[in-house]
Amino acid sequence: MAKQTINLGTSANKGDGDPLRTAFDKVNDNFDELYVDLKQVKSAQTGGGTLIVDTIGSVHATDSTLLVDGNNSKITGPLASTTWDVTDNNIEITTTNTGVNANITIEAQGLVTLQESAAEDYVQVSQNGVVLYSNSDIALRTSGQDIHIGYDTQSGNVEMGHNSSFVNINGTLNVNAFSKLVPPSYTTAGRAGFTTEGFMVVNTTLGHLEAYVNGAWRKMTLTDVGELTDTGGVIPTDLSDITDTTNLIKTDVSQLADATNLIATNIGDLLPGGNLSDVLTRSATGYAWTAPNYFGGDFADLGTTPTTLAGYGITDAVALTGLSVSTASAGSAALAYNNSTGAFTFTPPDLSSYLTSYTETDPVVGAITGIVKADGAGNISAAVAGTDYLASVAFSDLTSTPTTIAGYGITDAVEDFADLGTTPTTIAGYGITDAFDGDYNSLSNQPTIPSAYTDSDVDTHLNQSNPTDGYVLSWTSGDYSWVEQSGGGASSRSTATGTTGSLADAAQADLDITGFKSYMVATITTDRAARVRLYTTAAARTADASRAEGVDPTSDAGVIAEVITTGAETVTISPGALGFNLESPPTTNIPCRVTNKSGGASTVQVSLHVLQLEA
Repeated sequence: MAKQTINLGTSANKGDGDPLRTAFDKVNDNFDELYVDLKQVKSAQTGGGTLIVDTIGSVHATDSTLLVDGNNSKITGPLASTTWDVTDNNIEITTTNTGVNANITIEAQGLVTLQESAAEDYVQVSQNGVVLYSNSDIALRTSGQDIHIGYDTQSGNVEMGHNSSFVNINGTLNVNAFSKLVPPSYTTAGRAGFTTEGFMVVNTTLGHLEAYVNGAWRKMTLTDVGELTDTGGVIPTDLSDITDTTNLIKTDVSQLADATNLIATNIGDLLPGGNLSDVLTRSATGYAWTAPNYFGGDFADLGTTPTTLAGYGITDAVALTGLSVSTASAGSAALAYNNSTGAFTFTPPDLSSYLTSYTETDPVVGAITGIVKADGAGNISAAVAGTDYLASVAFSDLTSTPTTIAGYGITDAVEDFADLGTTPTTIAGYGITDAFDGDYNSLSNQPTIPSAYTDSDVDTHLNQSNPTDGYVLSWTSGDYSWVEQSGGGASSRSTATGTTGSLADAAQADLDITGFKSYMVATITTDRAARVRLYTTAAARTADASRAEGVDPTSDAGVIAEVITTGAETVTISPGALGFNLESPPTTNIPCRVTNKSGGASTVQVSLHVLQLEA
């Protein structure tokens, strides 16, 4: 266990160090570890003045020289002897760690030599490199594993043998992941002296690869398949006969390398001419560039359009001319609609049982022919057709007529313009020529535009001589006038104060301080030792009531700020804490919780020095 250190806090009685229980728990843990270590020393075996113990950590000599570095796990020395000799036995250097870090490192400022006593075989490591020497064979062997020979990280070369020696490989040579095999280069004259079977060179005179086979130099690179002699019939006659395991045969023209730009990169390169936006068309004589002539998709792009429903092929609509109103013979009063023809039929009530005429025999009034009317005062006179009664019934004479298609019992009519398909966006697009064009002058019964408030009236209010910079136009006493702007600008700092009721020592209570909806806290002042917590809502204050001192709240606990004072003290909040009320709706209340830490029963006064951020 690592040593545990008690957090003393930033100052005496500040309250930001470890609590007493936590501090003494660390003390107990430290003493427990020392007790175990001392118990091990006490129980160690002693004899001949020598203490034999297992040491965990660093080891120093009596003169304080570091012999074993326990922190870095190294024997630092110095060693008493420059050689270690063991008679008729082995010297073993091993590690007990079986993991990936079980390494043994031997370092020296000069030469490191691993040597057999006869000095005939050795391995030397120095700043000049690594030397493996033997007066006989050097064998690199593994138990069924690979032997890797690295390469020079500077030049990238691996050299085996020299110019006058042979490198013999008994078995199979597997070469993995190399980019090229480079044979020596000679001119035709220069390679004349090489007559060893299998010798391979690059002939720089002829520019191809050659090999010495069967007593002659043979060309190993061909430029045409016709140069091959296919005695065994192994040359395929079709691409489908070839096995392309490395995907050398391209399946798309985009996969070909076009160093001389033979492949056109644009269809326009295949046919010259044409103008911008032209299209390629095919005719009986071939392909040519032509100007496009295609439908743009708008109703207005159509040519001559029909002006009737029938012209559009619509057969189930009712035209305005298809609507009619007729009057049937008298009977039960009714209004019928024929949804096939669009005709309305009105059946007037049967008035045959009512008087159609009355002859007045009163010698004063005299005889009245036709329909008569009475005025309710005993006076009878002839009724006027069209005024006192309907001479004929038209659809417009009906009252309480439906205002919707459904009101007439029609179920198969189009109810919503949105139900139509693509529709024109202009009146002219519908072929309508008698619609209102939007011009005021086209209206009939034009109203008179008031002229009481004119440009001069506006100038009278705006072009005043008394306004100066900062004045605003204000509505006062039924009219506008320029006044000096008041309010606004940056807010000033203020102090919001609240006092709890009497609290016992260590008791806590809620405190609501009137402040602002949003604010910046600069300082918090108490008149005696106390713990003060500010919150966004009363609910957040209740949820956080049981949190102990020294325990941080969660990020979403709604805690704005928390301070602990040791007396009458002002705590500076730096940087300032952004506070806000999250009640619904927001209020100017600042919910607080105050704990009395003065040592006796008392009230606690809390003052907040704040900057208003929201009205």
